[in-house]
Amino acid sequence: MSSLAAGMTATEKITDTILEFLEAAVHVILYIRDVYPAQLFEQRTKYGIAIQMSRHPELNTYVSGVLSSLRQYILEGTVNQISVVIQDENLSPQERFNFDIVMMGGATQGMANDRMVRDELRGLLQKLSVADTLLSLPPKDSTFIILAYCKGFPEAMQQKWAQQEPPVSQDGACTRVIPLRSADLGCVAIQLLVVQASAAPRA
Repeated sequence: MSSLAAGMTATEKITDTILEFLEAAVHVILYIRDVYPAQLFEQRTKYGIAIQMSRHPELNTYVSGVLSSLRQYILEGTVNQISVVIQDENLSPQERFNFDIVMMGGATQGMANDRMVRDELRGLLQKLSVADTLLSLPPKDSTFIILAYCKGFPEAMQQKWAQQEPPVSQDGACTRVIPLRSADLGCVAIQLLVVQASAAPRA
């Protein structure tokens, strides 16, 4: 069992670990799908591997703030999926990177030790970093939104989040599901997959 910071429960620690991972993952997605110019990113080290993360203060603050606003709801088990949706120039969703979060007994089951957690999250980021090789070419002039899928819609959450669930398709186009990797953190499991609107394959 990993040692806990003073006054922090096991559930709080794993929640903060998930949020730290998700922040890095969002940056990787924005980089590999060309949502912003490559010059906006710089190489950093996370879980022992090199990844690309934004160096733009406003974008960084936005991503961090959005995810931080979900902390309480992940902690309570209200949020069970977080998605990064890539939209085309017409704001039509084309891809959805899904992070399914499954709490398995909470603190009573226990969190895996720090090394195991690091290895599992490193594996997720490694797979995510090369996911573009499995996908169609990204849409031009794309934008992104972050969705949180919840059990219900708590009143407190409505102050910062709007209820929305856009499909990842356009004009009735078919979609394909691409499982990437799953991670077992002991008391929490994370499954990563991509739902993409069908398009011409990568050349």
